[in-house]
Amino acid sequence: MSAQPSDTPHGQFALHFARLLVAGCFDSTHSLLSRALREAISPDQLREEYESMISYGHGPPDFVGVIADLID
Repeated sequence: MSAQPSDTPHGQFALHFARLLVAGCFDSTHSLLSRALREAISPDQLREEYESMISYGHGPPDFVGVIADLID
């Protein structure tokens, strides 16, 4: 039996990252980016990108989860 995505270290990290992003904690979310990404974009740019991503919907998501993507 394989672990659920949210039970793995990378799944827990992804869920934490996504929850911070949805909560609007852009400074905290930015701090979790790789050094290269932190240097490439600011927390304000991260916010702008996120807002652009959700602009076509009805506001921010009200549920955040981790799913497995199985690619052969």
